[in-house]
Amino acid sequence: MRIFQVLSNVFIVISFIFLISSVLGLVLNQPVLFSYAISESMEPTIGVGDLFLINPLSKGDTGSIIVFQMGDMYVVHRVYATEGDAYITKGDNNIATDQQNGKNPPISTDKVVGEVVSFAGKPILVPGAGKLVEVLHSNSLFLAALLISLGFLSLGKNKKTKKDRKRIKISAGLFYGIASSALILSLIASTMLSWGTLSFSYASTSAGGQNEGWYLPGSEFEKTLNFENRAYYPMIFFFEKDGKLIGSSPAYLNPRDSRDITLTVSVPEDTRIYSEGVEVYAYLPLLPVSVTEGLYRTSPLLPLIVQVSALSAILIAVYRLTGFGEDFIVLKKRRLRI
Repeated sequence: MRIFQVLSNVFIVISFIFLISSVLGLVLNQPVLFSYAISESMEPTIGVGDLFLINPLSKGDTGSIIVFQMGDMYVVHRVYATEGDAYITKGDNNIATDQQNGKNPPISTDKVVGEVVSFAGKPILVPGAGKLVEVLHSNSLFLAALLISLGFLSLGKNKKTKKDRKRIKISAGLFYGIASSALILSLIASTMLSWGTLSFSYASTSAGGQNEGWYLPGSEFEKTLNFENRAYYPMIFFFEKDGKLIGSSPAYLNPRDSRDITLTVSVPEDTRIYSEGVEVYAYLPLLPVSVTEGLYRTSPLLPLIVQVSALSAILIAVYRLTGFGEDFIVLKKRRLRI
C-alpha cells in the first residue's frame, strides 16, 4: 500500500511538472524541459517521434546536441563547429551543415533553448513518446482542469465509520465542484477547439501563370481565404500570419457568419512548392473586444487564461457565499436478498 502511495505521489509531481512546462511552452511559444523530433535529420541518434529532455541552463558546446530557434521554427541539431560566439550546426543524418552556402546564419547563443540531456555521450530518449506528448501538450489545459476536478473529489472524501459504510452521502460541495469543473472544461474546450490554421499551397516556377497556383519567382500575388464561424455561438476571431494580425482582426462573427481574408504573398526565388498558413484564434465574447485584443497581443493564450481565472474566481466566490458543504442527499445501502 505504501508503494502505491509513493508511486501516486511521483505521478502527481511529474504531472504538475509536465503541466507547468506545457503552459510555459504555450505562453513562451518554445520547447521547455522536453520536446521530440519531427524529422529524420538526427537519425539514428534521435528518431522521428523520440522524446528527449532539455537542460535549459546549458547552451551547449562543440559536439553537444542543442535545441535552437532557426527562423520561425525550433530545431534539434548537433553543434558541428563554432564561429566566434555562434554555432555552426548540423543534423547527424544531414550531409551539409545548416549554414552551408549562406543558407542560414550561425546560431547565436541567445537563440539556443537548451542542451539535450545525455548520458555516456548518448541522449536520454523515450522512443515514440512524441505522439503522446503532442496530444497531451495540446490538451494541457484540459488536464489541468481534470486535476482540479480530482482535487474536488479528494476533498469530498472522508474516513468512513462503520455507520457511514451503510449509507451513501452526496456532498453539496462535491456536486458543486464537479459541476464547476465541467463548466471550466466546457469553456476551455469551446475555445481551443476553435483554434486552427487556414492553409494553402502554391508553386514557385519559371512556368508561372500557366496553371492555377503557379507563380514566377520573385513575384507577388494576392490570396483570398474564406473563413466561416461553424460554432453554434458567437466568437471573437483573430487572424495572424508570421506573428502579425491580418485582415479585419479582431472579427466578431455570429454562427454561420463568414469573412474573407486577403493577404499578399511574396514568391521565393527558389523554385519548388510552398505551403502558407493563417493562424486562427477564437474566444468566447466574455470580455469586451478591446480587452480581448489587448490580452491577445501579449499572448494568444492570455485571453483564455484570464477568462478561466475570472470564471474560477466567480465560482469560488459563489461557493463561499452560499456555504456549500453540507450533505444534502443520504441513501441507505440495502442488501439484495434472493
